[in-house]
Amino acid sequence: MLDFPPVTVPGTHARVFHSALANDDYLVSVALPFHYEDRPEKVWPVIYVLDGHMHFNMVVDMVRFMNIRVEFCNELPDALIVGVGYPVTGTLSEMLHTTMHLRMRDFVLSREESGEAFMQEHFPITETIPSGNGVGFMRFLREELIPLIENDYRADPSDRTLLGHSMGATFALYTVLQHPGLFQRCVSASFDPVLDHEESFAENNSTLPLRLHLVWEGLNQRDLAGPRALVDRLTSRRYDGLRMTHEAITSTHCAMVPYAYQSGLQHVFSD
Repeated sequence: MLDFPPVTVPGTHARVFHSALANDDYLVSVALPFHYEDRPEKVWPVIYVLDGHMHFNMVVDMVRFMNIRVEFCNELPDALIVGVGYPVTGTLSEMLHTTMHLRMRDFVLSREESGEAFMQEHFPITETIPSGNGVGFMRFLREELIPLIENDYRADPSDRTLLGHSMGATFALYTVLQHPGLFQRCVSASFDPVLDHEESFAENNSTLPLRLHLVWEGLNQRDLAGPRALVDRLTSRRYDGLRMTHEAITSTHCAMVPYAYQSGLQHVFSD
């Protein structure tokens, strides 16, 4: 194997942060806006990317390319981008296998042994990682990560966006329903409907201040039924402050991610 240094993304920082609330270490990656250094008076919107180990670089390149600031490349704002991942080591295959188990641990609110068995079948590891740490991970985001970013960077506390795919998409919906106002924008791509959580939220809330874009892949009516049930439910509630857009696309579960994030960011940042 050729021995060259790894490629790095310009204008980015990375640190390992230990969360007392989630009881683990996280790799926090931060990409600066183009004009961060030459506009010291400005605070910047922040885009938080779940599955940062897989999606951070993609979102950084996407957002930067879509705010070059010529008239035909001006779709997104210049923004801080924060990726939340894991400081795993080993071969690429070993790192993938470990992170697949860790993401299930952090994005699921209660133990799902069938899901753990699926992960072990497809991504075998030597030591079991139980699922169901979603509440602790949510506390990490709310009480540790967001304060860290807003203390160390000129981040706008009134303009936070959360991106999630698959289990991360469902976790993103849990988060905006359990902590309304924590994020002002959310893109949820290929999510479970979370109808029970929405029902609990609606019992005590009539306001949901959020720009929300829902994306799901579907090749038949069965695939569309669950996502449409959530769309219909949110539409019927008429929550004050909720501006929701949604789309179904013909794609596969993983291939949808670049388009879903690109389209979702354009929708939640549109006027």
